[in-house]
Amino acid sequence: MKKLFLLLLCVPLISLSQIFTEPTTLNLIEVELDEFGYGGNLPIFGPIGWSKDGIFAYQMTYCDGGCGCCSNEINVVSAKTDKGIDGIHLPSDENGSIESSWNEKQKEIDKVLLKYNIRNTGFGEFYKSNKIGDFEIIFSKNIIECPDDGWIYGAEYENHYKLLIGNDNIGYKKVTSGTQDCGSFGLSFKGYFISPFEERILIVLSSYSLGYEAEEDYDLHFYGCSLNPSTFK
Repeated sequence: MKKLFLLLLCVPLISLSQIFTEPTTLNLIEVELDEFGYGGNLPIFGPIGWSKDGIFAYQMTYCDGGCGCCSNEINVVSAKTDKGIDGIHLPSDENGSIESSWNEKQKEIDKVLLKYNIRNTGFGEFYKSNKIGDFEIIFSKNIIECPDDGWIYGAEYENHYKLLIGNDNIGYKKVTSGTQDCGSFGLSFKGYFISPFEERILIVLSSYSLGYEAEEDYDLHFYGCSLNPSTFK
């Protein structure tokens, strides 16, 4: 009995001492680059993990071909509201390397991710499909030419979009909708991740716009969606 009591005392200490490892990067955007690897600035995406209550965390590095600089962040986001709830800035070099900066911020990373009960297991398989079980994901957009008096470099069009999910039996519900301002050239559906803890998916869209040197600057957008039938009413 005494041994069992000591073991139970150790459990919370073990969980509080968890060390989060640098995530494996995952390329969700497929583009054609030239022979030197130029032509687009792609985000470096590293999925860290989920919590049991619909929170997810990931690392993202963006590099700007114009200034040769990079930004490097860990983001903690609610898949219920699609809003960021916490984050950590990581230093990065001109190549977007995160290895040394992750080690430098290890204590802060562990503290923040443990606070939201993130499991250091990644996001699981990425599904490049608009079907999940009996549900269909519908992504629609309407591109409108910008007025001449509002035109600036790389800003010829604006994009009105809508993301729905459902089926003919249960109906469809809106996941998100909005307008990309003039300057965003593309928005496309990429696929989704499935939460390992609840009936919820994380839908991924990508966008791009023209950068300073006419390179295409890409970005990723995440939208959580419950598959519980009661949420379709």
